[in-house]
Amino acid sequence: MTAFFDTLRAKTQELPEDSFIDDLAALEDSVIATVNLATGDREFPDDLREKIQGLIALYRIHTPVIENKQAIEHASVLQKSQLFERLHSAFHELASRRVQTRFGVLLDSPSQIVKARDAHDAEGA
Repeated sequence: MTAFFDTLRAKTQELPEDSFIDDLAALEDSVIATVNLATGDREFPDDLREKIQGLIALYRIHTPVIENKQAIEHASVLQKSQLFERLHSAFHELASRRVQTRFGVLLDSPSQIVKARDAHDAEGA
C-alpha cells in the first residue's frame, strides 16, 4: 500500500464520531482535489482518468448536488471511506502499468504525481 492511502486510512480512523460524516466528506473533498490534479495531466491514461472520475461520482459522500446515502451508510457502519478504497485500487492499477511521462513513471500516489509534475514543469519554466 502507498503511504498516501495509508495516511488517509489513519486520518479516517482518527475522525471524531460525533462529526465523522462531515469530517470524512471534507477529507474526501481534499483528496478529490489532489486526484483531479494528478488525473488531469495530459499524459495520464485516458481510461484510468475516466474510471477514477466515475469512482468519485459514485462513491463520494457529498456530491455538489446531493448526499450519497449509500456512501454515508457504508462510512457510518465501517468507519471508512469506500471512495478511498476504490481509488487505492485504481492507483495500484496505474502503478502496475509503469506509465512513463515527461516527469517520470506514474506511481500509486496522487500527491507524488502532482509533486513530480510540478517540479518538472517548474524546472522547464
